This record gives sequence, structure tokens and C-alpha cells, in this order.
Amino acid sequence: MKDTILKFLKEKQGRRYSIRGLYDALGFEGGDAYKELAKAVNALEEEARIMPDNRNRYTLLEYSDYAVGALDVKDRGFAFLLSEVEDEDDIYIPPHKLHNAMNGDRALVAVERSPKGFKKEGEVVRILRRETTHLVGTLIQRGGRYFLLPDDGKLKNEIIVPKDKRNGAKDKEKVQAEIINYAFKE
Repeated sequence: MKDTILKFLKEKQGRRYSIRGLYDALGFEGGDAYKELAKAVNALEEEARIMPDNRNRYTLLEYSDYAVGALDVKDRGFAFLLSEVEDEDDIYIPPHKLHNAMNGDRALVAVERSPKGFKKEGEVVRILRRETTHLVGTLIQRGGRYFLLPDDGKLKNEIIVPKDKRNGAKDKEKVQAEIINYAFKE
């Protein structure tokens, strides 16, 4: 079903369809077919292969105002989305629009229109795959809480280490940690 939808939308080169519009255009019949189509559309959206507009009409990612790629976070906190599309420019993402995405993460980015001659700019909408699962750094105590200061300068996120997860590590010791929860606070 997903391949049928993708092939159809590719043939239509950017035209947008609601789920009902796809159902009719693809010639499906019956309530079960509609449910299966809706499931497939939702799965494709979750995979960031198709995207809805503000009226829930879908098109392929390449015809939308979104892009997918790996994030290259720089030491100063901004990043570039390295496009997965050949000959596409990388997309600049200012620090306040990273929304706790980390270096190497595969992300869905909303691309903002930019004046002619300027690089595209974007904002992370969703993280599709986390690249960093383990960190090495220094355990730092501030107040009654412990934080991991990563050795990798590209990782700007504040990593909280709960007391029951320190395994005896003390302030200013070098540690290796596994990230068990990416629920950062903005």
C-alpha cells in the first residue's frame, strides 16, 4: 500500500491530496480499504516520506517545505542539516531552533523561505533517529544535582545524571554514560 501511494504521488509531481482524495484517485472501494489507506498515509508521514500541508493534503517530502538529513552541530551551537538530496545545499539551523537535537541525529526540518542569494534556514521539527546513545565526559555537581559535561564539544545539551544512576561516581570524575531518556526541557 505504501509503495502504491509513493508511486502515485511521484507521478503527480507535487500535487497534494487528502486521504479521501488519494482514496478516490487510486480507485479504492469500501471502508476497510479507506482504513488501510489512512494507516499507510500515517506511517509514511511518521517516516517523513510524505508531508501534510496545513489542510492535511499530502505530497512527497521533496515537494514540501521540509527536509531530512543528519545534523552537523558546530562548536558555537548552530548546526547544518546535511541534505540527503544530491546537489541540495545544506540548511542552516540557529541554536534556538535545534530544540535539543544532537550532533549526528537524523532530523526532519521545516525549511524557511530565504531571500534570494541567502542560504536556506530551518528549524528542527522532529528527530527521526538519535545518533548519540552513549557519552563520555566529566561528572559535575551543581547544587544538589549532577550533570554530565560531554567531552565532545558539539554536544551542547545539559545531561542530568540522577543520583541513583551515578554508580558511585563523584564530582569531577570522568565517566561514560548511556542516555536513557531524551526528554530535555526547553
